[in-house]
Amino acid sequence: MKCFNLSRRFGALLLLFIFCGGTGAQFLNSILKFPKSGVRTLRYLPLKNKKVTISGYSAGAAFAMQLYLSYTKMFSGIALFHGVIYKCVEANQESFSGILGCVNGLTNLTKVVELTEDLADDGMIDPLKRLKKRRHYIEHGYNDEKFSFNNGRQIAQFFGQYSKHVRYQETSAIHGIATESCGFSCGTPIYLNSGCLNCGRSAVYQGLSYIRKKKLYKTESKIASCYQGKAISGLYRFSQSEFLPKNAFGFASIPMEQYGYIYIPPRCEANSSFCSLHVAFHGCSTIQLFGGVPWHITCSGYLEVAAANNIIVLFPQAAIQLSDPYSYLGCWDFVGYTGELYGTKRGSQVRSVIKMISRIMTPPREDFDYYDY
Repeated sequence: MKCFNLSRRFGALLLLFIFCGGTGAQFLNSILKFPKSGVRTLRYLPLKNKKVTISGYSAGAAFAMQLYLSYTKMFSGIALFHGVIYKCVEANQESFSGILGCVNGLTNLTKVVELTEDLADDGMIDPLKRLKKRRHYIEHGYNDEKFSFNNGRQIAQFFGQYSKHVRYQETSAIHGIATESCGFSCGTPIYLNSGCLNCGRSAVYQGLSYIRKKKLYKTESKIASCYQGKAISGLYRFSQSEFLPKNAFGFASIPMEQYGYIYIPPRCEANSSFCSLHVAFHGCSTIQLFGGVPWHITCSGYLEVAAANNIIVLFPQAAIQLSDPYSYLGCWDFVGYTGELYGTKRGSQVRSVIKMISRIMTPPREDFDYYDY
């Protein structure tokens, strides 16, 4: 039995290593030369409006879709890069393909729609009619060696059933986020990729421009030079612990890091009422070793787009949990390792992130005190 469990865990680890971006180079990029960030308490910020947008890459795209469907009312748009479709594991149960069906793009879309509508009818996610006026940007590369590009097509088809505001962009890229100048060559099938792809364009800029319903400003200056280890002004760590469920011993009972990150551009530091909020989710293996800032923050292009357009970006962080094979690489839960209620209003990771967003968006009670760390 021990041998069976060991082989099962090794197989799951290998699967995620291959499909979720857990590469040796990416691990090195997560720990070498990364700048340290300041620490502050996550607190209420008066914003320009309540139109929050959301995005994610890889497993983070899958989780962003879960959060978005669970609390559609809170968001005005979503951008998804190289993800998998909602509840794909459950939709593949009848074919016994499970997670392999997900990553290979074999999910039955009709089954996904049925499952989603059932969850909406039960109040586990928001009513799907709320998708009608929201905006949806989906990008996927047909050379993606980890998540089949058919996932991107299916996500676009899914949203297209409920909204006319859907843009699907299929590119020649491998698995990663297209950037102006960071990472490996855009369409070259290289296994040891860093997650950032040098495509001469910014997927983050294109995606956020569409979901924010306007052409965003560009900046020529780099906030963080790919993997250069320098301090980043306006990038802060905050404790996620207060937002997480605890076990009987007072420790976090779900795989999320002690610290998350928030980027507040200089103009937003001076007056946040000129700014809006975006929430971005990382892929697998972008773990925080030695206190370094993960690559998806420094090389993906989020900071540059945010600084040029007065956007505050919240970067929640998932973590490795060695007790379960599907969280070995710090992936957001898109397979159910945090429990059957994952991906709904009652899912533990979903609830924790919603608490973070609510902290930023909601004025505190008069008797509420913040504690700086």
